[in-house]
Amino acid sequence: DGSDTEVITIVAGASTCGSDLGVSADGGSLADNYPCGVSIVIEGATADGPTLSLPADMPAGACFAVKLFSADDIAWLTEEIFSANMDAAAIKAFKWGRKWLVVTSILSLEVSGLTSPLNVTSGPIIAASGVPTRRRLLAKCPAGYEYRMGTVGATFADACKCPSACDAASAACPTKVGGNWTAILVPAAACLDADAEDWDYTGAIVGGVVGVGL
Repeated sequence: DGSDTEVITIVAGASTCGSDLGVSADGGSLADNYPCGVSIVIEGATADGPTLSLPADMPAGACFAVKLFSADDIAWLTEEIFSANMDAAAIKAFKWGRKWLVVTSILSLEVSGLTSPLNVTSGPIIAASGVPTRRRLLAKCPAGYEYRMGTVGATFADACKCPSACDAASAACPTKVGGNWTAILVPAAACLDADAEDWDYTGAIVGGVVGVGL
């Protein structure tokens, strides 16, 4: 039930491998020491920021590094003009920008060697009232839109590979892919035929680089 999950603090930006967490270097996994996996706390992060949880079967040789950024730290692509009247193909291919954010922090992740996905969770959602122009207090999805995790520079269709977080305090996504992860507002039309059974996020990360690399 996750109650025995170990909480470990790491240094932001530093590469951390399974072997650094007490996993045997002869090919063991976190399950050797932490059957329920590991929840990561980034040194200096606020309590309400995004979080990262590692799978129990993370191999000794798998490694990850994380940093936290604000929207001001990211080099955003010039966003195209969005219209809810665009056809489904155009909405899916739309590369969302800064105005679609519904959280205040972005988790920049590098990862290698995973055999199972880790879980990325956003900070608290700042609820939207529709196409991103206004915000309200209750985290309900506005009509025609959903909250999902996504990576900066990717498309709405890529974000559809993460589960919807309507009425949730935060969004989350299992992933084996690095990138700049955050919660965004996604048009429901982009996800109408998404594969709801495959949450292994493998969307291509295109454009959108952080101002300070890992």
